[in-house]
Amino acid sequence: MKKVLVGSPIRQKNNILKEFLLSLDEFYKDGLEVDYYFVDDNTDIKSSDLLKNFADNHNVILKKAEDLYKFEEEEYICNNISHFWKKDLIKKIAFFKDSIIDYANEKGYDYLFLIDSDIVLNKQTVLHLISRNVDIISNVFWSQWNINYALEPQVWLQDEFNCFIRDWDKDISDGEKWQKKVDFFAKLRVPGIYEVGGLGACTLISKNAIEKGARFKLIENLSFWGEDRHFCIRAGALGIKLYVDTVYPAYHIYREEYLNRVEEFKKDGFKFDMCQTYGKNSSKGNTIKKLFIKAFKKFKNMYKLHIINKNGKKRVLGNNEIVLSMVVHNEEGRYLEKVLKSVESVIDKAVIIDDASTDNTVKICEECLKNIPHKIIKNKKSLFNKEYKLRKLQWKETTKLNPGWILSLDADEVLEDGFADKIKYYIGINNVDVLNFKLYDMWNETQYREDDLWKAHENYMNIMIRFLPKFKYKFKHTNQHCGRLPKNLNRLANVNVDIKIKHYGWAREEDRKRKFKRYMELDGDGKFGNLDQYKSILDENPNLKNFE
Repeated sequence: MKKVLVGSPIRQKNNILKEFLLSLDEFYKDGLEVDYYFVDDNTDIKSSDLLKNFADNHNVILKKAEDLYKFEEEEYICNNISHFWKKDLIKKIAFFKDSIIDYANEKGYDYLFLIDSDIVLNKQTVLHLISRNVDIISNVFWSQWNINYALEPQVWLQDEFNCFIRDWDKDISDGEKWQKKVDFFAKLRVPGIYEVGGLGACTLISKNAIEKGARFKLIENLSFWGEDRHFCIRAGALGIKLYVDTVYPAYHIYREEYLNRVEEFKKDGFKFDMCQTYGKNSSKGNTIKKLFIKAFKKFKNMYKLHIINKNGKKRVLGNNEIVLSMVVHNEEGRYLEKVLKSVESVIDKAVIIDDASTDNTVKICEECLKNIPHKIIKNKKSLFNKEYKLRKLQWKETTKLNPGWILSLDADEVLEDGFADKIKYYIGINNVDVLNFKLYDMWNETQYREDDLWKAHENYMNIMIRFLPKFKYKFKHTNQHCGRLPKNLNRLANVNVDIKIKHYGWAREEDRKRKFKRYMELDGDGKFGNLDQYKSILDENPNLKNFE
């Protein structure tokens, strides 16, 4: 169970704050222990009451701003044109955010999610950001920071808000700057994860980054505007990379008039129009639109490739054919038949690598898959002592079928009941490439193991992926524990799905003894895995929990 603290300094109009709090209440929290830390800096009593009401029904640390910060400040002006910040206000906000960071550090939270109080999230956002497994990552949103500006993201590449990279000793023309900026914006419209130079306002920060010293306090010998700039510079100096995720753009209620589109956002997601603020038929708007469409096509082809048909013609994403990919070895009398029958209604084809079985494993596969097109490759000699070779063979034979989706299961992994409808829903979403499930190490038929060494179920595992022929998949080349799928799937659009896998590989005492012996023979030094975990396999009284 990951501990997450959601934090926000809040001075907000009550109608906007209401939507913000509702969004925090609604986002998916499966596998998370979520607390909240709010700094009430409101001048509107209705907004303060909303925070109190939220605190009555959630685990909230609610602080009054005046109890934390005693300095005088300039007036904060927020109107339909823009939001106007002065240095004293920025210093105050930085202080509040650092107070939240200090609390997260003191209480040992795994993650701090700092979010501005005018943001509405997709329900998947927090789980999805955690799945990226990086130290600092923002979820993108697009805003008109000034009523006369075009939509822009809250992330940038360099300096104060440069959306282009410039070398110290070189200058670039205004035209080049504009083209680079449009290119950057176009890239962010392609669902994925990208390294950036600056970010803010909707940011997940890991425990590791906090312990290293990530903070918002202003750096006095820099004149850059905004506490987020100083946070990002400090992170860079600490060697912490910054990322933005663009799979689930959030909705920014920057002006009250945007409230009427919140329900539309929750239903259909964020709708983007690069030139909307200039007018559809204006000369400037049309020029920007043409530049953006050209750039977007370029990056779409680069980062989000179409699948190629056998005739060489491109087709849009949407091939939802599922191919089961599995390695088997001496599975007779174990779980293979149960696994294959459980996925029968979901898969369209199957690829099985038989790793030199000496029992009836192949016959079981043929019988269970008799009504499903399948291919069985029989290894004459086992490759398991060189697992990466076995997995690459599995990948090669599976991708020969040009699948839409690959469902990668081991022969002792059983998907929980009801998974079929969830899978069918997610594979129909075009901006999703990787589905991650939770895996429980079953120690008997009904109980799984949970302790410091056995907690795989606290994280999500890549189990099912959309096959993109031109994406350069990379594998981990280790003899053990190389992973069932390529190692660089975090470059694609991942989604954590509420589907659990019961892994029965440890459920029988004879299997545990056999696996312990094998691991000690193949990896007795713990080079590829955890030696303490290997030794714990034979614990006589492990901590077990009922699977529900």
